[in-house]
Amino acid sequence: DKERIRHELTLGAKIQSDLLPKVIPSVDGLEIFGFMKPAKEVGGDYYDFIVHEGTKRSITICIGDVSGKGVGAGIVMAMARSALRSLVAHDKVPKSTLPLVQGLNTHLCGDIPRGMFMTLNVLNWDADSKKLRYTPAGHEYLLVFRAGTGQVEKIKAGGVAAGVLKQSNAMMKEKELQLAVGDQLLLYTDGVTEAMNAAHEEFEVARVIELIKKHGYATPRELCKRIYAELEIFRG
Repeated sequence: DKERIRHELTLGAKIQSDLLPKVIPSVDGLEIFGFMKPAKEVGGDYYDFIVHEGTKRSITICIGDVSGKGVGAGIVMAMARSALRSLVAHDKVPKSTLPLVQGLNTHLCGDIPRGMFMTLNVLNWDADSKKLRYTPAGHEYLLVFRAGTGQVEKIKAGGVAAGVLKQSNAMMKEKELQLAVGDQLLLYTDGVTEAMNAAHEEFEVARVIELIKKHGYATPRELCKRIYAELEIFRG
């Protein structure tokens, strides 16, 4: 029985990793990178880069975290990915992220067990305006490295987690972020900030901000590598 369960979890982990972006898409005006290492075989963390049909001038970027861990969270993560990709494909080149998050919330409210929910942030990049429009649903801070000053902006995401109430659609709001050349935005889940060391201290967002200040001029790939390396040292 143990061997069978181990095999099922390994297979689940492979399916879930296959759902993550296999290639980093090319999009005008933006350099992007994503990385995930699950704490267990299967989990509820999720990120995606959804290329808009027929253009390299815009893209939808998503990051999310399903409550709980394990197979149940992994199944909800797969549902959310499928629903979001379907919503983006329906619009072909979505101009707003608000209907995407509202649509996902409605979908999850009808399908996931009571007590489960998903925090997420859905962003649209438009190369012509050099703006990121985003609709947050109770996810982590957005951390923006400003190349001009070397400082990091800590922006509270806000919003209500998806999958709790259909009525929360009315409370969701789209926000806007202006980016200058060389600016860098870091999106993450609590797998980073709540990682613990042997003394049960958490990594916390302050350490992440210090790392961005130190490595903010590096490429997104390099910044992710540096943060992960520091996490490994911290955890021992």
